[in-house]
Amino acid sequence: MATLLAIWGPGAALAWPGPQILRTDDPAVPGAVEVLADTPNALTWSRAQAGRLGGWRYRLYPDGSAVVMPDGDAQARPLRMDCIRGEACRIWSGTRLVTRIPATGSPRPTVPDTADGETLARHLALWVLAGSGSQPRATVPVVDAIAPRPAAPARRHRDHPAPPLARDGYRLTMFPGAFMPCRGTACTAPLRLPPVFDQAQRPRTTCAVTAGVALSTQGEGGPGPARVTLGCGARLSDRVTLNLGVTGRGGAGRNPDLSYALTWRATDRLSLSYASRPIRMDGSWSGLLDGRLRAELTLPRIPLPAGRGADCRMRVTLPDPTRDALVLSCGLRLTERLSLGVSAHAYASGVQRPWDPDYTYSATWKVTDRLRVGYGNYAANRFPWNRGDGPGTGLRDGTLSLTYDLSF
Repeated sequence: MATLLAIWGPGAALAWPGPQILRTDDPAVPGAVEVLADTPNALTWSRAQAGRLGGWRYRLYPDGSAVVMPDGDAQARPLRMDCIRGEACRIWSGTRLVTRIPATGSPRPTVPDTADGETLARHLALWVLAGSGSQPRATVPVVDAIAPRPAAPARRHRDHPAPPLARDGYRLTMFPGAFMPCRGTACTAPLRLPPVFDQAQRPRTTCAVTAGVALSTQGEGGPGPARVTLGCGARLSDRVTLNLGVTGRGGAGRNPDLSYALTWRATDRLSLSYASRPIRMDGSWSGLLDGRLRAELTLPRIPLPAGRGADCRMRVTLPDPTRDALVLSCGLRLTERLSLGVSAHAYASGVQRPWDPDYTYSATWKVTDRLRVGYGNYAANRFPWNRGDGPGTGLRDGTLSLTYDLSF
């Protein structure tokens, strides 16, 4: 039975629950860092930017949403922000709209010397919206003082084009912005291919420790042995990420397992990854090259009532998609702390094995910015018309886990 303790899985190194409109490794305030977290489902972002200004701290996500809260006061009500690039950002306190900041095409703002929560949220909103929206029209100088000519708007250069994936468009761009040729006389940027590795940047690494236990053991009925996993992710470039995980299990004579995955983000929605199976660290190193190559596509957000939306991804095995299941995973953030996820698996005829599921489900409760409690059921859950020889038995097949993010 697969468990939640393998804190990363194929394709999990880069998970995008919604459209990406910014880079979290580009600091909005001095000292801000990108935080990576392995997510085995589509519940939440796998990366965010964390920073502090004055007595306040924030988390900024790739879709332009953010949470701003007092530093050291876990009971205070945070400010929430959501943004649509090219339109506006909204800042909320609970269900009350504090302010709406429109996109005016202005450049990035200057970082304030001191800030309260609303000032920090406004700065983040202006930082996200910078360069988008309606820009002010500039005029050229009047040459003929006797017969003045109508002022003409200055040409705008595409030095900072908007990302190819806008939140309001949800269009699927199969090539990144760097592949798109310039058009028109105002476009001066040369056509260039994105680098696979950026030698000028050192890898950015984050880690997390996950401890958990299966609620039942097959054939025994009692809880399974405890597992502890240390997982680390290193962003080698803007498009390449390496993840490593070491899992130790309870019980005498049990050696830990090692696993790894290398992921390349081909576009803002499409990523390719090679992920290993658990590698035995007993000297044999079996499973070292026994991995899978997979492609993962982030789908447009599914709108739901109350302004919410479900974020989904589809994953297939390469080069033969019929070799394994086609997996559709969706996640829904119910509150700022509670998220749910579900996945459906489809198999070619004769491929599904007795322990392969038709669906899986999970839930995550964020206790603090670093601590999460999770439940995941990745057992052989089957639909009634496809029970098979070893279907799951329900909630007791799941795993409870506790994850703590490390910082360096």
